[in-house]
Amino acid sequence: SSGINAEYGGSVDSMNAKGSGDSMVTYQTQSENNSKFDYLFCKVLEFITPLVVDEEDHLNEVFGIPYIEDIPTDATDNEIRIRKEENTRTNNILVKLFGAKLDQELQQLIEVSYKSDPYYSLYMYLRLGKPSHNQEGSVFLKRFYSSCLIIVKRQFDMFIKNQVSQIGEARPHKSKKCGILHCVHKYEHFVRETERIFDRKLERRTEIEKGYVALLEAVFSAVERISKEQQKVPPEVVMFENHHHLHELMRSINLSCLSDLQGRSVKLYETNLKEYVTVKLGNPIDKIST
Repeated sequence: SSGINAEYGGSVDSMNAKGSGDSMVTYQTQSENNSKFDYLFCKVLEFITPLVVDEEDHLNEVFGIPYIEDIPTDATDNEIRIRKEENTRTNNILVKLFGAKLDQELQQLIEVSYKSDPYYSLYMYLRLGKPSHNQEGSVFLKRFYSSCLIIVKRQFDMFIKNQVSQIGEARPHKSKKCGILHCVHKYEHFVRETERIFDRKLERRTEIEKGYVALLEAVFSAVERISKEQQKVPPEVVMFENHHHLHELMRSINLSCLSDLQGRSVKLYETNLKEYVTVKLGNPIDKIST
């Protein structure tokens, strides 16, 4: 648990002797690694997609058996039967050509990537949930990528669950003052990094935004708990510093899914600031950490 405490419990400038700059370097390195992985994973999909699409086109050209999922609503029962038979025949050929091996190889890549860094599930979720223009006409690829997307979705859910658990186990540093807690900075990095790669118009943003809310609720609980557990500064100071930072973050990214939590954060900031001034009247208020 000491590693968890070091990562989530203290302020950024209490992480080590080098201060917050070292943490920023860590974030930059992580972003660079994420970008490299995203590039390589896209290359894998770019290799698979035209390979399968070309084979489907070949089957259609040579055998005259188009693979079309949408059957016209005005089709007769006989036309529907024939179309389904054609689709089944084409699918069986594609499964024999690609199915088992392709499915096994990509799923292994997904599993190894997640074990290497659970953060990669975010990028795989984005890429598998966003069909390329070549994939749109391929029923086989849609089904294939959809099955992989289910695995990645489970990984992403586990990633969020583990992050929430780690935040919940965080403890304050015994020898350092609390400033902006590291879980607050880490949450900010996660949100900004995710917003950088996810288009706000994507349908699958719903799951991402659920993750935002779950993590932020965990951060709220951690800030309140750590403010009481630490002994270096008044708990009100920890509360209003961190909630000032949080509501500024939420204001800047302007996501409707966080509007209720943003309102709570503003209220907690104002309440704790007022309480500190009232109780500690005559003492200077420490400059809010940035």
